[in-house]
This record gives sequence, C-alpha cells and structure tokens, in this order.
Amino acid sequence: MANFIVRLAKPGDCEQIADLIKELAVYEKLEEQVKITADVLRTDGFGEEKFYHCFVAELKDKPGTTNICDISDKPLLVGYALYYYTYSTWEGRSIYMEDLYVKPGYRGQGIGTQLWKSVTKELAAHVKCEHEVKIKADTLQRDGFGNNSLFHCLVAEVNKDVIGYLLYYYTYSPWVGKTVYMEDFYVKPEHRNNGIGTNLLKTAVKVFLDTHCNCMEWAVPCWNKVAVDYYKQKGAINLTETEQLHIYRLTEEAMQNLLSK
Repeated sequence: MANFIVRLAKPGDCEQIADLIKELAVYEKLEEQVKITADVLRTDGFGEEKFYHCFVAELKDKPGTTNICDISDKPLLVGYALYYYTYSTWEGRSIYMEDLYVKPGYRGQGIGTQLWKSVTKELAAHVKCEHEVKIKADTLQRDGFGNNSLFHCLVAEVNKDVIGYLLYYYTYSPWVGKTVYMEDFYVKPEHRNNGIGTNLLKTAVKVFLDTHCNCMEWAVPCWNKVAVDYYKQKGAINLTETEQLHIYRLTEEAMQNLLSK
C-alpha cells in the first residue's frame, strides 16, 4: 500500500508533471500531440495570471528507501489532477478537470480517488448545479468585472442596444498550453443574417490569437443544424466524431456524495 499525500503542485514539480502528462498521452495513443514543456507549465500555472491549477500525489517514501531524502530532495510524484475554472451563463462558476492520472504501478490504492476529491472540494462550496437559468446581473458583474475575472465578453450594439454577445474564458491543455472556450455566442433573431455574428466571431478570434491561444472550443446542441453547418463552414472540427470523446458532469449532489464516501 502506497504511503502518499495529495497536495497542491509547486513550480518545482513541473518537470515531473510534464513527464506524467506524456505518460497519459502515450496511454491514450496521442503522444504526438503533446507540445507542452515544464517551462511552459511553470509560466502558465505559477505566473502572474494562472491558467490552470493542479493537485499532485506525492509518495512519502520512495521505493527501496525508508526516507524520501535518502535519494534526492525532490519528491516522487505518482499522479496528478489538472483543472481550471470555467463559467456557465446559467449557473456561474464551475470547474473543468482536464486530466486525472495515476501511474499504473500505484493504481488501486485510493490515490486517484483522493486526487478527485481534492478537486471536488475546490468547487463544492462555491457552486450549485441546477437545471435552470439562475444567473443574475449582479453575479455577472462580480464574476466578470472583479479582481479575478472568471469570464470575458464581447457585445454587438445597435443604437446603444446590445443585440448580441460572445462570452468566453481561457482554458488550459496540458498538451499544447493556453486555450479558450466559447461558452455563449448569440445574436437576437431579428438581427441575424447581417454579418453581426461573423463580426463578433472574428473579433473574438483576433483576441484569442493576440493572447497566444492554441485553439478554441465550444459545444453545440445536436438539434441545432443551422449552428452546426455555420461552424463547419468556418472550418470547425467536431471532436465527438474525430476523437470519440465523452464529456461527463458531476452535479452538486453527486459532488457531495463523492466527498462522503
């Protein structure tokens, strides 16, 4: 049984985190897509603006020793959970867990569960996930225009009336670095087909390129064929088709149940 602790990552952990990221990519047979380096992880996770957060699982004693200091001053990391804060225009603050990984030789010992619970604790006290729109103007003002903005937003105006908006937040890929997620993109029906949406999208894309984002992502309801066709015309790739991904969600109740077990 592994003797381990779960703690927040430190800048000195980035070399080992980068190695763990590569191990996960090899397991997923996508290692050729990994471009991240320890230096980029250090800059993006521990600089002035933090684009991700990370918990690591550290062995208290290295294999074959009675004390971790017998070999080196560096701890041995056997797992990590990398996440970042996201934003829902229906519910407010939320979290996206980008990676959860434990080295094969240390699985089945509760390390992954403890990493997952650590991430869950970060969010459980702040968000209530309900299937209804509950956002308020005051919440938007606090979350988008305070000291630590959780989202950014572009608007389209006609005669000083807002008739469209594009809301986004920065995300993080352990493979390529800084990315962006487009949460909402909307133009009022009576103002569509006038190029307003395309101008909003182009303005946003320019911002994303200027801030060195490697890619942008968003979700589209299956039934919205007009939107699907529009995005395909712009060159978008459907990751559900190309990468066979499933995205999962834990509601507030499910998070509380996870922590209680």
